[in-house]
Amino acid sequence: MKRKLTMMLLCIMGGVVALAQTAISGKVVSAQDGEPIIGAAVKVKGSTQGVVTNLEGQFFINAKAGATLVFSYVGMQTKEAAAKDGMKVQLASDDQMLEEVVVTAMGITRSKKSLGYASQDLKEGELSTKGTSSLANAIQGKLTGVDIRQSSGAPGASSQIVIRGARSFDGNNQL
Repeated sequence: MKRKLTMMLLCIMGGVVALAQTAISGKVVSAQDGEPIIGAAVKVKGSTQGVVTNLEGQFFINAKAGATLVFSYVGMQTKEAAAKDGMKVQLASDDQMLEEVVVTAMGITRSKKSLGYASQDLKEGELSTKGTSSLANAIQGKLTGVDIRQSSGAPGASSQIVIRGARSFDGNNQL
């Protein structure tokens, strides 16, 4: 008798838990232009349950009404909102200036200030794209130790970029 009563209570509790979870749907859009954000992450806060938005920016997740949903996407500010069916969430752009980092030959990243030697960088404004057919042609002659070799003179032909010499440890491959 006790066993039947225990089983019946477990079934009722399971049914209550299943009813507490409802399907929440919504849409995630950009705050700047209202365009849908494809692949934005939607997670229930405090759990491992989550989904991503589809091609129309829509999502469908099983969560309790009123639960906190966390919306995130690369390059956008993370936003939290209470779950409700048919919700529309706008994510704002997260514009941040990143610190300049130099990757050395050993793959070690360091701040440019902490290097004991000179390093070069090429800014967007220094590239002269007028009269050039490719980015490789625009870089030609602007960086020390970088040699750009054209395979032919035809427009759209491939280029070979050689950085600091023509040989590597295992043969004639470029570094």
